[in-house]
Amino acid sequence: MPALAPRFPQRLNFPFPDDSKAPETGDSVRGYFRKMKERHQHRVATYAFLDWLAVFLPCVRWLRTYQVRKWLLSDIVAGLSVGFMVVPQGMSYANLAGLPSVYGLYGAFLPCIVYSLVGSSRQLAVGPVAVTSLLIGTKLKDILPAAADIQSPNAPAPGQEEIQEQYNHLAIQLAFLVACLYTGVGVFRLGFVTNFLSHAVIGGFTSGAAITIGLSQVKYILGFSVPRQERLQDQAKTYVENMHNLKWQEFIMGSTFLLILVVMKYVGKNFKRLRFIRAVGPLTVCIIGICAVYIGHVDTKGIKVVGPIKKGLPDPTVQWWFPMPEISTLFPTAIIVMLVDLLESTSIARALARKNKYELVANQEIVGLGLANFAGAAFSCYTTTGSFSRSAVNNESGAKSGLACFITAWVVGFVLIFLTPIFERLPMNTLGAIILSSIVGLLEYEQAIYLWKVNKLDLFVWMASFLGVLFISVEIGLGIAIGLAVLIVIYESAFPHTALVGRIPGTSIWRNIKQYPQAQLTPGLMVVRIDAPLYFANIQWVKEKLEQYLDHHRTWSADRGIPLEYAILDFSPVTHVDATAVHTLEILIEALAEEGTQLVLANPSTAVIRSLDKARVCDILGRDWIFVSVNEAVQFCSRQLAERGLVVQPESVWPKGAGYGGSHGSGAHSPSSGSPPRSPPGAAPSVALVPATSMRRSASGAGYTAPPPLQSPTPQPQLQQQPSSGRPGSGPAPSPALAAGNSLRRLPSAAGGAGIAPPEGVPQQPPRPSLPGSSVDPAAAAPVADVDAEPAVVFLPTGSVSVRGSQSGISTGAASPTLPRPPSNALGGASALPAATN
Repeated sequence: MPALAPRFPQRLNFPFPDDSKAPETGDSVRGYFRKMKERHQHRVATYAFLDWLAVFLPCVRWLRTYQVRKWLLSDIVAGLSVGFMVVPQGMSYANLAGLPSVYGLYGAFLPCIVYSLVGSSRQLAVGPVAVTSLLIGTKLKDILPAAADIQSPNAPAPGQEEIQEQYNHLAIQLAFLVACLYTGVGVFRLGFVTNFLSHAVIGGFTSGAAITIGLSQVKYILGFSVPRQERLQDQAKTYVENMHNLKWQEFIMGSTFLLILVVMKYVGKNFKRLRFIRAVGPLTVCIIGICAVYIGHVDTKGIKVVGPIKKGLPDPTVQWWFPMPEISTLFPTAIIVMLVDLLESTSIARALARKNKYELVANQEIVGLGLANFAGAAFSCYTTTGSFSRSAVNNESGAKSGLACFITAWVVGFVLIFLTPIFERLPMNTLGAIILSSIVGLLEYEQAIYLWKVNKLDLFVWMASFLGVLFISVEIGLGIAIGLAVLIVIYESAFPHTALVGRIPGTSIWRNIKQYPQAQLTPGLMVVRIDAPLYFANIQWVKEKLEQYLDHHRTWSADRGIPLEYAILDFSPVTHVDATAVHTLEILIEALAEEGTQLVLANPSTAVIRSLDKARVCDILGRDWIFVSVNEAVQFCSRQLAERGLVVQPESVWPKGAGYGGSHGSGAHSPSSGSPPRSPPGAAPSVALVPATSMRRSASGAGYTAPPPLQSPTPQPQLQQQPSSGRPGSGPAPSPALAAGNSLRRLPSAAGGAGIAPPEGVPQQPPRPSLPGSSVDPAAAAPVADVDAEPAVVFLPTGSVSVRGSQSGISTGAASPTLPRPPSNALGGASALPAATN
């Protein structure tokens, strides 16, 4: 028997039985295959167990495919680089949060170990971050005002030890609440709530927080202490009033360290071979500062140092979780911290996953961050999350798996066990310089420039968040920005986009007449597209817009001697209608019927049809007035107008001077309006018609150009006007005489009316079977030859975008096959709607 191919990676070396052995003597063939089946089931069960285990331990995914020779060295280098970076940064951020420096090292140790096992991102570097530290320091000092007077959390003044201990308890309890929120959001799959925090909100918030953080650290560079202030104007006033206390030794030393860090970051960012310099920059200035204290004894000359740091691994703090008397104040802070951390962490994790071509499970990532914070809160760590700067260094250093994060944790653990006495002599101005150099990346001024170019409304939200954080407070500024973002969502939902659409000449495509001014409107009927679901918040506004369109179109159509008979609603973008919208549509149908206008629905989805049918709106409207496409609805309505002897001549309507987008007059051309005159009846459309194969790209590459226009097409056939016989369906209408030059002939229909047949030589389509619930006769509603039909052409609207007779509406210049036209059917009810309308 041939050997079976292994169903598992050879590098795992699982002790599976060898299936390639032939049956032993005395074994039947049936018994052999039974054993093979049992072994295969064992193999499948083993793989199912590993897949099940990967749900709880995402590290199983990269462990199963880990390539030692290719990845191990890169992971070690990345882990060491981030470890050298996080040690001084963690100590700095802990001081920013008002906690002892060792808490920053704790936050970069155990949470990193846990996250490397349960996190789904392979390059995310977890630990203390600046914005979170600022939020914690601000809110906890509001809860415990006495903590704001502590100048050195590492060595509080006599009588302040108990206050600092209470402050540490609050930080651990806050971390526990954030961990609970993280886990709850991930388990119940509520990560979508971060969608309400747009990048404009977070960008403005982080930029404002960066300036606030920087001003809080300037005191270590200047060498004097100032009281804690939140608002920019108060901080600036305090520094100006205390400038006489400036210490030149601290200023020169801190400024030098800041300059070194900025230069090393610039070199590491712009020179690929020297990118490691960016990671070791913070550790370099720490070594220089410690050497200056040990060799030059600068601490005796007024230079402040970190002070005592506890040696060893973190102590358990589970007993600090309860009781929690300040939960009413801590819980809102925990929500803000969780939302900000979640958006920052998931955004950088998604970017890294996309760049390294692997899948990131968002809810699993949130659960991983929650478990990492649970472990941290249980062992003396305050809130941690993914860091932008350290994650970028981790990725640039070549991290391939979570092993890099694991190595970073043990670098910090080594420092905690053996090197904390050395860092006790670290100057405080060194930590201040590290924070000041780190916040440069948080100033997202480029995002503000981008928003200015793309969307001014998003820029307004960005500025509200930025200025609110600077001039009011961190949490109020963030709340204002979130409120504005939610209001924008409500505004966009309550005032959806609607458009009056016309047909592109020579095609069956219907587009907004403001975007395509040469699109043709048809007197006697109006087509409006609604680009949003209809529900209680927007249906009244949509109804008012429809009434405006109706008033304008009645005037425009009446100037051409034809009353407005049909109002066609393109429902293709409408995915949902609620009870309020259904009731309003029922009122609209009855109001239009009293004015002599028939409402027509085109291309409604199955869900919309079901809702209308259950509310009996389909019976009130009439099932014959629901169509699969706008083009079919217009053809049917035009045929009804023609049977009544009304001349139906489509023509282009320009935004200015035609009653749409400009004045509400008759639409006569004004010489001073700058708009081309309306074509006289019977004339060809005043647009350039270019064969689809004649498109070519311009030499500059900026769009497409076309050769000189071809000869205008033959004028469209006209129908002579005859006395009207009433509304469609009221009785047989007399056949109007066709124009002398028209080769179409009129045939009698089974209903006693008349149909239009194509000229000789044009194949006639077979009659359609009648649909259930439809009162439209197949012969009366038979398809007709498109009297506006022209050769396959491309219409060039404003902006050099070529439009072709396809569903996409956008062409790149190459010829495309003509799509088949849908059957000219009026729907017979909800059951007759094809699945393609979903």
